Amino acid sequence: MRGAKGDTKRHWPDRLDRFVMRVVGGGDLRESPPGDRLSIDFGEIDGNRQMYYARTDNDGFEIWLGSPGVGWKAFYRMPDALTLARFILWDWWIVATWCGLRRKIWYSSLHRVVTRRASRAIRDE
Repeated sequence: MRGAKGDTKRHWPDRLDRFVMRVVGGGDLRESPPGDRLSIDFGEIDGNRQMYYARTDNDGFEIWLGSPGVGWKAFYRMPDALTLARFILWDWWIVATWCGLRRKIWYSSLHRVVTRRASRAIRDE
């Protein structure tokens, strides 16, 4: 049964906030906030066993990295993890390698140089 009319008005901000929490995906007060308890296993080794794993923790403010049999190797606070992610995606992948194209071009040229040198060495013998 609903309380008095004043009671309903007093609790509407709380109900609105709980609704917003459910809509953005963090559930309500009993659940973890968005970004917490995410995980990924990556780096295949030895017949589909994963070499590394990463997990978010501490209400999504940290990422932990580890390996099976070794345990946790490192953890980063969110600002540090975002700095590392920017380095990996922007500095390394996009700027330095042109999304992989620059490396393909470089290795293709390297292959041709080595092939020509090997051909000359065989001819000069």
